[in-house]
Amino acid sequence: MKGVRLLETTHLKLIVAHPGKQHSYQMAGALEQAGYLSKYVTTVYDSDNSILMRIVKRLIGGQDRRRANSRSTNLIPQNKVKQFCEFRGLLVLAILRIDKKRRIYNWYSDHVARKFGKKVAMLAIKENADAIICYDTSAKYCFEILKEKAPHITRVLDNAAMNRYGLFMLYQEMNRKYGILRDKTGFKSYLLNEKECHKYKEEAYLADYHIVASSFSKSTLTIIGIDETRIALIPYGVDSDGIPQKTYYSKDGKLKILYAGEVSPQKGIYNLIEMARIFRNEVEFHVVGSGMEKLTLEIQNEINENMVVHGYLLQEDLFKLYSDCDVFVFPSLGDGFGFVVIEAMLAGLPVICSTNSVGADAIIDGNNGFVFDAGDSKALKERIDYFLANRSQIEIMGRNAIQQAKSFSWDNYGRKIDAFVREL
Repeated sequence: MKGVRLLETTHLKLIVAHPGKQHSYQMAGALEQAGYLSKYVTTVYDSDNSILMRIVKRLIGGQDRRRANSRSTNLIPQNKVKQFCEFRGLLVLAILRIDKKRRIYNWYSDHVARKFGKKVAMLAIKENADAIICYDTSAKYCFEILKEKAPHITRVLDNAAMNRYGLFMLYQEMNRKYGILRDKTGFKSYLLNEKECHKYKEEAYLADYHIVASSFSKSTLTIIGIDETRIALIPYGVDSDGIPQKTYYSKDGKLKILYAGEVSPQKGIYNLIEMARIFRNEVEFHVVGSGMEKLTLEIQNEINENMVVHGYLLQEDLFKLYSDCDVFVFPSLGDGFGFVVIEAMLAGLPVICSTNSVGADAIIDGNNGFVFDAGDSKALKERIDYFLANRSQIEIMGRNAIQQAKSFSWDNYGRKIDAFVREL
């Protein structure tokens, strides 16, 4: 790869920095196993040295306590964990719980990202790091400082989601083809505002290299002009523990189709409601996830009796639904990956998935499911029609899905991260 100094991997010093969590533990763990991790930097972490976290855990219980306990990992040695802006990080999490419209949250999380980024940049310079891996929407401030003061430190942007400016451009294209923005109600405002998205284009241009988890995520970078030779496609792993595989496939009765994820226009819920109306008598749709209450009453009133809305479910209850349903559908208009797609495949469900997700990488059309152009209701209907007319193919495709999904493991992820670092 040209334009950036080649790293000597024998004594590499890499820093991973994320003010939140996402999959950064797995990234840092993979680098630690390969012998490259110098520091893992974050805000909130349940470490032995965090007095503040101990106090917080005494004041909370239930699901909040479980979330707090999950803010640590045995993949990273305690002595390699560094915390900055811990109190501010906790405050961000608290604001997120009460600020439903995210007006204060967006402003304050950006404020914390600025503070955090400055401290991380100074640490990288002090540690004389060879490279630093930061995450989309929180890397800009750190990268700006390093580009000016320490350009020799290789800057890697791990894109946990799609590039928002690239997604904005793709939305305009989808709207011209399928009219996805006829009703903008419920769409996240930053995805419709070019000016608001522009800073994420700037952030992307500050990186020397990019990591993405799907071909679609990669396309949101190339569309804004990022050279594809600077983008590494490294899919996430999915833990198969606890996911029961289907043992019985029904060949009669109503076809049961499951969707799991956020209930929002971005996830293609309007397409799904339309399908429920079309297949009123033949298909029973199950929708898992929060957000239905945010849709307009007009939209909610369009929901037919053949659409069962479960709301948020615990993981074990979702796993049971995988076993109870016949087909999984994921009509998202934009997802950097889509863990539920791989989970459903591991459970033995064929998947109908939009191109704007991991579907293009995981689904072999006609073998373990079908891929369709995001926003294309006609194509989605045709895929559902196929399963109604070919019930015996569901089990065959479901078994194929299990085998394909097994390749999405954290071991494979770790091997690809190691190879990526060696090629820097």
